[in-house]
Amino acid sequence: MENLDSKSQYSEILIKNGILEEIEKVEIFDPIDIAGEHFSSRCEYVTVQFKDGKKSNCHFFVKRPTDMDTVMQAIFVKVMVKEGVFLTQFVSDMKQFSSEKLGKDNEFFEDMFPKVYYTTKEVLILENIAKRGYSMLNKSLRQDMNQAKLVLKCLAKLHAVSNILIKNAGSKEAFLEKYPTIIDMTFLPEVEQIMSRMFEPSFAKLYKMIHVTFQIF
Repeated sequence: MENLDSKSQYSEILIKNGILEEIEKVEIFDPIDIAGEHFSSRCEYVTVQFKDGKKSNCHFFVKRPTDMDTVMQAIFVKVMVKEGVFLTQFVSDMKQFSSEKLGKDNEFFEDMFPKVYYTTKEVLILENIAKRGYSMLNKSLRQDMNQAKLVLKCLAKLHAVSNILIKNAGSKEAFLEKYPTIIDMTFLPEVEQIMSRMFEPSFAKLYKMIHVTFQIF
């Protein structure tokens, strides 16, 4: 498994992203503010400081699998590949489509996805958007209507464009030939039983929260 913790490794990644400044120090932190929010993955905050004091630090969010048995490891590799392809190839194609329809400088997908610096089947290195003021909301507290509208607006954009891309491909089958890893993981036979058990506690908690909040069911 990749263990990205050295200046030389991060230097290579930054160079591939057009950042050529020499690194002074790499610091790795446990993200206490999102503890428990990422099941089956180990997440870290990484800060890269440069020798040129005028160059702003780079802040990364690093995600990789936790230690698990061979079967689960193989499944989670597919999840990591899927997420990497989605955030790179698929998001890029969606942005290209919106540029063709709305103009090069459109902001249709503005701030919806983090910048991706590096992705393999074992690790994802993304922009740490917490440094831009984003944070995880407390799921136990009721959110207001404006927050709900913001979430639904972003989801609507994502599903609207992806639906058009599926239609443009000619069929769902043709779409999945181009993006084979985008398929819902729970539809894979080897994943279905395991993933369903993994999601059951989350679904139970969400059901309880909805029941208490709205006093239904």
